[in-house]
Amino acid sequence: MFYDPKELFELNPDREVREFNRFKQIINYYKNPHDIEQMLLDGWKPTKRKLVGDSNGKNYYDSKPILQFDGYETFKFNLFKNISLTNEYQSVPHIDGYTGTTEIIYLSKENGGTALYKGSAKQSSEIENDWMIQTELEVLYLHRGIFNSCFIFPSNIPHGFYIKDQEKQKEFWRITQVKFNA
Repeated sequence: MFYDPKELFELNPDREVREFNRFKQIINYYKNPHDIEQMLLDGWKPTKRKLVGDSNGKNYYDSKPILQFDGYETFKFNLFKNISLTNEYQSVPHIDGYTGTTEIIYLSKENGGTALYKGSAKQSSEIENDWMIQTELEVLYLHRGIFNSCFIFPSNIPHGFYIKDQEKQKEFWRITQVKFNA
């Protein structure tokens, strides 16, 4: 199927912005979110990222496709599906290495959300293992991801994606888009 990026990534004129603390949430972000979700599900296969002790493809699938259309911004996505992780595991907190904000756009109904953590963390490029036991983490704020919403927060806050029910994530892909603003 052919997708016109202008139509596919058109912002919803009826989106609603909510502000709380140092964070923002935009509800009804894209006009055609189901088409974006379907394009990603139809067009991408899991790919491995090589990390020390990496279990991508063994315990989970984690793919990070990047789309570039002529004349448009670069679109970065994360597709995750569980294979054998239990509920005690969550993603390792990281910072994005930018001085501005991070935007996470939730493009699947089953996505958990994003956890913001107290303390310090490595930049995402320096992380050697993607998962750690949940009891080791001190949560500052847990943002529930809502389909076709955008969560905006300072990039220097340690964060990671949060999955409440790892069993459910064996059936469904967690699909998000990320943007970084200076």
